[in-house]
Amino acid sequence: MSSDVQVLEQGWRLHDGDQSLVAGCGRYQQSYPNNSQLACAYYRPVVPPLPTKLNRLFRLYSMQRNTPNANRSPRRFLDMAMSRPNLELVETARDRITIVADFPQLSPALLFDYWTSIDLLKKWWPPAAELQPELGGTYHFSWPKQDWHLRGKFTMFDRGKRLGFTWKWDHESIDVTRVTLLFHPMPNGGTKLTLLHEGYSKNSEAKKTRDEHIEGWTFFLRKLQEQGQEPKSLPS
Repeated sequence: MSSDVQVLEQGWRLHDGDQSLVAGCGRYQQSYPNNSQLACAYYRPVVPPLPTKLNRLFRLYSMQRNTPNANRSPRRFLDMAMSRPNLELVETARDRITIVADFPQLSPALLFDYWTSIDLLKKWWPPAAELQPELGGTYHFSWPKQDWHLRGKFTMFDRGKRLGFTWKWDHESIDVTRVTLLFHPMPNGGTKLTLLHEGYSKNSEAKKTRDEHIEGWTFFLRKLQEQGQEPKSLPS
């Protein structure tokens, strides 16, 4: 367009078809009056690919919205995501963490056993464990490949109701913290678990450690939720 052309108005809209064309229309006027023209141009924008995780979420969302370009193949993955039990970080103060998680397939007593039976513990948390399942008993969880060691003792031990224990990693310099688990029965026979992790100092190092613990608890509680079905027999 020559330099003596004046753009009067312009607008853009997205054509939401399979080809994702963009149409641009503008009204322009040459240097002499009363001779405005309307012109449109079309082009295909170059859009960088979404990161893998975002792209998968977009595909799932597109399929849920029944858009024309939806990929039907991840239907079963969307169903699984939508049916996952609730897991919610309900409080994160400087000195504590509170997480609530639902376990619809596990009774309070059985869920308690997943925290205190070595065979059940190793299904979702440490690959190696030693513990004394009683009030005042000690525990030692380890990840040999990483040389990680978690130690503590049980401060509350009431099967199916509450479990408390101290918490200290060998490789962390922060003070000992405390974990309390409360097991609430659900109407369907499952359990709503409230996890309280507290006793953090209010300095920057403790805050960093607390944030790491939030990530760890979220990951492992999801693994515990995946256990799902009750075993036919519990280890003695």
